Amino acid sequence: MKAEVGLEVACADAGGWDTHEEQGGADGWLSGLVEDFGASLTAFYTDMQDHLNNLTVVTMSEFGRRVAENASRGTDHGHGNVMFVMSGASWAGCTPTGRDYRTTKGRTRRRRPRHQHGLPRRARRGFKQTARQQRAESGFSGLQLYPDTGRDSHTESVRMRRILVTLCLALIGTAWTQKGAAIAAAAHPALKPLLALYEGWSADAYDTENDYGVWRVQFYLPGGEKLGWADVNPEKGEVYAWEASYELTGPLQRRAQRVLYRFVQGSPEVRALVGNPVTLEKWFWYDSWREGWFVHLERGGDSLDVSLRSHTKGPLKLTDLFVGKIYFPNTLGLDEYRAARRGGAVTLAFAEPEIAALLRDRPGWTSSGTLLGGELWQVSFTQNGGEVARAVVDLDAHHIRRVTLTP
Repeated sequence: MKAEVGLEVACADAGGWDTHEEQGGADGWLSGLVEDFGASLTAFYTDMQDHLNNLTVVTMSEFGRRVAENASRGTDHGHGNVMFVMSGASWAGCTPTGRDYRTTKGRTRRRRPRHQHGLPRRARRGFKQTARQQRAESGFSGLQLYPDTGRDSHTESVRMRRILVTLCLALIGTAWTQKGAAIAAAAHPALKPLLALYEGWSADAYDTENDYGVWRVQFYLPGGEKLGWADVNPEKGEVYAWEASYELTGPLQRRAQRVLYRFVQGSPEVRALVGNPVTLEKWFWYDSWREGWFVHLERGGDSLDVSLRSHTKGPLKLTDLFVGKIYFPNTLGLDEYRAARRGGAVTLAFAEPEIAALLRDRPGWTSSGTLLGGELWQVSFTQNGGEVARAVVDLDAHHIRRVTLTP
């Protein structure tokens, strides 16, 4: 409008209003949205002071909210809704004078002015005709949007209806903004307690444009370090996956250490394995993926990681704890174990003087190992696709049973 390029209609979307969960009170999700909404309109109104007589802002939503709170501490879709109109132009004849709105049996209806009640139908028809005549005599013939431009008021009324239709069509498929996606993610029960720990956190998001309406939201600490992320469909209020880095500090860290160490030291499952864990070196952390606490008991190769869960749902809970699982972090998976033993067999076979002397002058050789049974391995050395040496190795006895060389 300032550039005077002929702009007639412009639409702006603001998402995040589908507050089915954790709507909150004075400092909640909805309150933040309303505050941002009001501040945005105020800034726009202030900036457009010189153009207000030619400007009309209409705000609306595709659905309203119910008054009653649902089981998720939010509100579901309702029939009631609200619209705001902001303009510097004169809206003659639009004041709801004499209109009486009452609610009856869950429906809102408009009551006729009291002086019409009890009149015969013909008299009421005459009253309406008289009212039209009075408006005609007063010079009002339509909705005046631009009183200072000299434009025909009926034409401007048609223009206004077109603007309203355009805005309605634009807002029915409300596009969720970056802020809307971040607000939806921040309200999730798994992330909300985390964000409450860090004052001054920030968020950024982008639309993945996949078939599921998913936005990726990234949260940051004030210094720019990554705090966590979430994949969220803000329109449905669904958070499908998330990861959070809980850097425990201050009172929560001290309380967690006290509660977790005391629980582990008194746990029959832990004592059955390590005796009294009081003297062991310990440290702990919170795993957001598994939504549980872990306490590490350091014993060299026999160290333990004890998983502690809470019967109370939600992250960072320190009440009603129980031992979930006990992990042995130095224990290899079977495939890793077999690979390590195969490597040991190859090393032992290569140390055999006859094999070492043969391979010393044969660059590019490769090795493989086959488990024969128990800890008995057959090791083959090949070059250019052909076998040049073979050994049968007993790893239990750390002994080579047989060596075969190929001339």
